[in-house]
Amino acid sequence: MTTHSAFELEVLGWVADDYEAPHTIAGDIARETGKATSEAQVRAALLALAQSGVVQAYIYEPQAQRYKPVTHGEAAAAIDPWFMSTAIGNAELERHAN
Repeated sequence: MTTHSAFELEVLGWVADDYEAPHTIAGDIARETGKATSEAQVRAALLALAQSGVVQAYIYEPQAQRYKPVTHGEAAAAIDPWFMSTAIGNAELERHAN
């Protein structure tokens, strides 16, 4: 089982309920905790979480008005990837909450 850093777990919490992008999470963390957090830091954490299967990466398709699942590699290359927790990610959050 992959061990996640405290920061990765914090980021995972932000994608547990809805699709989120690195830029929105960085702003949310800064606002909620007062810690300056860059979009690049959040993106790196999300890509690590995607690599381990606790989040799914997506690309938003405006024409179809839907989020399309993509691979970790596609998300890493994407300009504006979005992410959402998987069932495994939700279980991981629950495990760390107890």
